[in-house]
Parts: sequence; structure tokens; C-alpha cells
Amino acid sequence: MTAHDLYTRTLSDYKSCLCSSPALTLRSYCRERHVNYHGMCLWLSRHGISIRELRPSSSVTTAKEPASSFSRLLPVCSSSSPDMLYGVTITFPDGVTVSIKQGSSFSVSRFIDRYNSKIQEEESCLL
Repeated sequence: MTAHDLYTRTLSDYKSCLCSSPALTLRSYCRERHVNYHGMCLWLSRHGISIRELRPSSSVTTAKEPASSFSRLLPVCSSSSPDMLYGVTITFPDGVTVSIKQGSSFSVSRFIDRYNSKIQEEESCLL
């Protein structure tokens, strides 16, 4: 398979996945498909395609989805609670890094579980 065929197919499949998972990034999609992201970007540039053009417009996205995909961390009554976590930085396997100033261990755990469920939904799109 030539690079042109690979990138054309990857672009087509990525566009179809954006309908069901608008938060899916091209970088994470290329990583899952074992396609060189830098090469893909160069190919897109040579063909006059912008990554921003691939994403659905923000007005369409807001009409279909709520403003935020994640819920806020739940406040804890006592800031001296023993299960409070401060300055937590989480790096997920897809390369996303999240910094949390403070939150209870329960709310941080809940956030991680929700994020992982979103990733599993995106992966099911790839199958």
C-alpha cells in the first residue's frame, strides 16, 4: 500500500469516526491505527487540507453535545479531609495530561473512570 493510499484511507476513516466521537483528535486516531502523525500532517498540507477543516463546526457540536464532556470535581466540605489530593497530574496512555489542583480521592478516581470510558467509546469506533 502506498503512502497516498494509506493517508487517504486514514483520513476517510477519521472523518467517519468524528461523527460519533467529535472529541477524537487526529493524533490519537493515527496512534491507534499505527499511522505516522507527522507524515499524515505533511500529506494533508500538501493536499491543501487543514486539520481544523476536518472537525465539525462548533455550532453543530454544541447543538448535539453539552458544553463539557466531563463533570466537575465534587467539592468536599472539609479542606483538611485526609482523602484530599493536591497537585495531581495524570498522563493518560493516549498522551493527554490533566492537572488537578485539588480534589478528593473519590472524585479523582471517578474522573479517571469517566475518561477511560470515553476512550473505550472512541476505540470501539475504530473496530
